[in-house]
Amino acid sequence: MAKFVIQGGNKLTGEVQIGGFKNSALPLLAATLLTDEECTLTNVPDILDVRNFLEIMRGLGSQFEFENHTVKIRTLNLNTSCPDDALSKSMRASVLFLGALLGRAGEVCMPIPGGDAIGSRPIDVHLRGFEYLGAAVDTGGKLTVKGQKLKGRKLFAESSVTGTENLVLAAVGAEGTTTIALAAEEPHVTALCEFLNKMGASISGVGTHSLKIVGVKKLGGASFEVIPD
Repeated sequence: MAKFVIQGGNKLTGEVQIGGFKNSALPLLAATLLTDEECTLTNVPDILDVRNFLEIMRGLGSQFEFENHTVKIRTLNLNTSCPDDALSKSMRASVLFLGALLGRAGEVCMPIPGGDAIGSRPIDVHLRGFEYLGAAVDTGGKLTVKGQKLKGRKLFAESSVTGTENLVLAAVGAEGTTTIALAAEEPHVTALCEFLNKMGASISGVGTHSLKIVGVKKLGGASFEVIPD
């Protein structure tokens, strides 16, 4: 069995730059779809998943520049509310387009993200939450979610990280107040809520298992640094 033998007692010097956390960068990028103004994200990891996520957004109508780990992105108008099939199937994080596009366009149509079957992973938490907000969900063939006038309700995220993120993305523009119980409190969930608040959302309880979201009519552009990995 291979092993490492480490002899201590030596002084460490130098600096290490900690890259941005992919699982934070992707929901932050999805959140930029909720405004027609420009957003800037720094410390974005330059990896394939981020590049593919941005390509999906390009197909939706986003215009962006990605250089030196900084993304400047704006989605003035949506070309479609149906993300690219092939790219969506290739990555589980494409599930985040459900909440973002439902919030921006009132509808979204896409294959089951990452090829996950309904019920095998907690995507049912996302869909049930959308239904509670007033959306209609159709899982026959492609996954279709429609809800032009979402209304705040009490939701249960069952500690699902992407479930919490998706419900937050959908609820920030819903009429009235939404509470999310059993919300995930991972750092990247907190970062998403903080970014949305900078954009003009009204989310309290950030960093806890209970989120309160008062819907707003419009979000604006903002700048944010992706948390380190």
